[in-house]
Amino acid sequence: MSRPGVTRDDVFAACEALEARGAAITAMAVRTELGTGSFSTLLPWISEYRGRGSKSRAGTPAISEFSPDQIPPGLAALGPEFIARIWREALSLAAGEIQTAQARMDEEIQAKDQAILEKAAQLEQARNELAAARDEIARQKTEIETLRETTAKRTAESALLQEQSLQKETEIQKLRDSKLQGEHERAEIRENLARVQAQLGAIQPQLEALRARNERLEERLLSRLSES
Repeated sequence: MSRPGVTRDDVFAACEALEARGAAITAMAVRTELGTGSFSTLLPWISEYRGRGSKSRAGTPAISEFSPDQIPPGLAALGPEFIARIWREALSLAAGEIQTAQARMDEEIQAKDQAILEKAAQLEQARNELAAARDEIARQKTEIETLRETTAKRTAESALLQEQSLQKETEIQKLRDSKLQGEHERAEIRENLARVQAQLGAIQPQLEALRARNERLEERLLSRLSES
């Protein structure tokens, strides 16, 4: 697909200008003449122009054309017919050599144009690969940035979980300490209760003795009352 600014008419005009100056019509020459245009754009139109036949070839005199004015003065004395035949043969040889040289030049130009076209295709492919590589790098950078953000988020969440876990462990430790303190208090109460019970057990005989004594005193008192 042609690039904006370069048209078929522009390429044909550049080819005609080069042909008018007698310069070879090559992709590089046409591009220099235009000052712009890619080889992949120029070459198809250059090939089309060449296929139409150049003006210089169309204007080449036919071999059969002969004019006595073309004969050098030194050869005129050899006879008109002989000179004409020799002159036609010379023109034929010259035209053949020109056509051969022109054909060889066209082949070389076409080969160079083909090589340029292949290089242009390779360059375009390299540009596409470079663009694809840049896109891939940009995509990887985006993924890396996303991974960094995700990692930072996961790190913050992990820190929060660690803080919450530490708080839970502190609360559990407080509960353990409270439980242990309650157990100590219960043990202390049991010890006090056992101590009181032991003290009660120790004074129980004394209470029994006092009760027995009181009973004897009451009996004596009642006996004295009855005697009186």
